[in-house]
Amino acid sequence: MNRLSHYLYKYPHSKNFYFRVRIPNQIIKHFSLENQFFIGSLNTSDLNVAQRLALLIKPLLFRESIMWDYSEAMDMVREIREAQAKEDMQGDKWDFRNYLKERFKQYLSWGKQAIAAEMSVTESLDELPQITPQDISTFQEYLQSNITPQGFDGNTELLAQKGYLLSFLDDYAAFTRTNEFRRAKQPSDSQLSLTQATAAEKLFSEFGYGESYVKAFPLEVYTDEPDGEALARFVARHLSLEFSFKQSLAKQLKEYKQSFDCFSEEAFERESLSPTQMQSFSEMFETLKETLSTIKDFKAEQAAKKEAEEAVQLSEMAKLFMVEKAKSTQADTVRQYEIAFEYLYSLIGEDCNILNFDREQAVEIKESLLSKYANGEKGRKQETIAVATLNKYLSNYGAFFNWCYQHKKINKGNQFMKLSIKETDKNTASRRSYTQSEINKIMAYEPLKKSEAKTIRDDIYWFPKVALYTGMRLNEIAALTVDDFQIEKGIHFINLTDKKLKTESSRRVVPVHSKLIELGLIKFVEEKRNKGEEIVFSQIRVGKTEKKRDGWAEPISRWFNRTALRNMGVDKDQEAQQGIMIDFHCFRTTFISRLKFKGCDGYMVKQVVGHMKSDNVTFERYGKNTSTHMEALKELVEQVDY
Repeated sequence: MNRLSHYLYKYPHSKNFYFRVRIPNQIIKHFSLENQFFIGSLNTSDLNVAQRLALLIKPLLFRESIMWDYSEAMDMVREIREAQAKEDMQGDKWDFRNYLKERFKQYLSWGKQAIAAEMSVTESLDELPQITPQDISTFQEYLQSNITPQGFDGNTELLAQKGYLLSFLDDYAAFTRTNEFRRAKQPSDSQLSLTQATAAEKLFSEFGYGESYVKAFPLEVYTDEPDGEALARFVARHLSLEFSFKQSLAKQLKEYKQSFDCFSEEAFERESLSPTQMQSFSEMFETLKETLSTIKDFKAEQAAKKEAEEAVQLSEMAKLFMVEKAKSTQADTVRQYEIAFEYLYSLIGEDCNILNFDREQAVEIKESLLSKYANGEKGRKQETIAVATLNKYLSNYGAFFNWCYQHKKINKGNQFMKLSIKETDKNTASRRSYTQSEINKIMAYEPLKKSEAKTIRDDIYWFPKVALYTGMRLNEIAALTVDDFQIEKGIHFINLTDKKLKTESSRRVVPVHSKLIELGLIKFVEEKRNKGEEIVFSQIRVGKTEKKRDGWAEPISRWFNRTALRNMGVDKDQEAQQGIMIDFHCFRTTFISRLKFKGCDGYMVKQVVGHMKSDNVTFERYGKNTSTHMEALKELVEQVDY
């Protein structure tokens, strides 16, 4: 029989491949088996098919025997504990550190065997991030925050080996009901570091106090209920110890794997791991990853809590500001401020934390004002507000943020500075859609000179195309990360729901148009992801430590509006004379206009483009809590064809 890779064999006179795997020693002994190997025909002569079948069958066979193997192991633990109890009437001696040392040796041995056999379970090593001392400290803080009288059930899921610790928990629960526990317990026990044992824990560790020992005492030594907080701390302390153990083990195995360069199938079969060993080793890494995920979530919760505690709420500051204005300005001016704040609330919400308010948000508010209808609050929508009115809004907002800064409420000054519009005849200009001829030129555009945007060539290729087929704003595209590109039900989409965008309605999902997929956008993003890069369009950020006042996309705006349009034959000055403004934002206008032309549903269009309440999308409004399925949004986006 010829030996092949992946547990495959082939007899000299057989056309089909066979699967062969060593049977775990525990099962051989238990069932008195003579043959140490399981062999079965795969009924295929195709090597590729046979390899795939073998990789599927092996873990399934192991899984069949795991339940028996695990139950036998737990019976063994119980027998050991019963034998110990007979020899020492004070019950089992409790030393979790020694237990972990023994487990460490076992896991290290199993891990090295798994690495030597190139088993898939060791892929978990590559997935683990660097575990820092800060992570261990943060996990202890998380556990400490969960020590409550209500218990510990949720935390036990982070244990790789529950049997040993939980088998002693009943004993400790009984011990917490005794007078001895009450005498040993100190009021400050709950605040003691998890690296230190409490007086009660030391007493339990020293004398054991098995449940049978405790029950031998008269009933009057018991309280009604076990001490839930002490039990929670008992679990938390040993979870902390186990996490440190797993961190050290992962580090050593990573180092071993990096230095390992020789695979021996014979050695692996001779020292094969049992199903329980495999399961135990795998669960160790799964619970370690769960712990790291818990730490990440806890950090996020703490950061959010801190941000909420330090938040400077827009409406609260506006009230203080208006109290002062009411005493120093005329009633008409006060009313203008009130109107301006009402509009601002509609865009970013009354509870907006203005501590984080930045230039990009100010720019988008200005963009919203550009399309705000005069007397729109009264339902009349004929023409947009005058430039003087727009500038008054911006001036009022600037005065408010300056006041907040001067009164030490926020760390940044007026973000609306130099955003006002010069009052000329050009103010009446409105944006238009790009013509089909212009779109063709945009899609095929190549820089005319070597010096043109030479450091951002990848970015200038994608920005116009993404804008044309998504309707996204310039700075929204600039902020995209690889994690924003996701897939649901086979549909690729861009997730903007978790962005620090300027308005609630800007948070949305945008299906990726098939044309963008055809052009290679998803492949481009995946290449970035595989390289470990976070930002999709990173060239515009090279050499910069922070974004400019008008956002990261400022180089794209400057290149497109000043160079690309001119090279494509678009005369911006001539357009302006006709009352037309043409720039990068016209991609958004083009996208929306194409959907209007197709007769698409207005509510769905708003969901895709993320319009503010006052944006110029002339569709009827729908209930704001209505949601749209991804398939429907994808169908809508595909209506755009140039």
